[in-house]
Amino acid sequence: MNIRLLLFMGLFSFAFIFLSSCGAGDSIHTSDGPVPMQDIESSSDGLTLSFSKSTFTKSPDEIKISIENDTNKKCKYGTYYSIERLHQDKWYRVVYPDEIFINHPDFHNLGLLLEPDSQEDQTFSLKRLDINLPPGTYRLVKTLLCPAVDGKEIALARSFQVEEN
Repeated sequence: MNIRLLLFMGLFSFAFIFLSSCGAGDSIHTSDGPVPMQDIESSSDGLTLSFSKSTFTKSPDEIKISIENDTNKKCKYGTYYSIERLHQDKWYRVVYPDEIFINHPDFHNLGLLLEPDSQEDQTFSLKRLDINLPPGTYRLVKTLLCPAVDGKEIALARSFQVEEN
């Protein structure tokens, strides 16, 4: 009888802790340490990352993005963006849950071509990925491989604000 009671209490405690950590007020999880690349520009090597809007009054459902290629080379890119949060003047990566990659196999880093002297528009949907950003300063980081074959990896970043309601 005591073993059953101990098992029940243990399971109850685990369930309580687990469920209390899953509340709607949860904050996002970030990397333990700052990201190695603190200074990433929105324009580099003839490529530019821009937004239609950079201030949001709540966690955005989506962010409209343009990637411009002012080079004479094709570049590879994908639908993947990393999100980083500014904390004490350092950028920290927002850690995506593993389920994002299982539930959204199209969320990857390569597979699309950005033609020379062209612009591509993308919509990064935080809602689709079930990401809710608390107020703060963030940046989206996009990596491209340019030229597409045996090229160098180019990182672009653009910051945005999520304000309190």
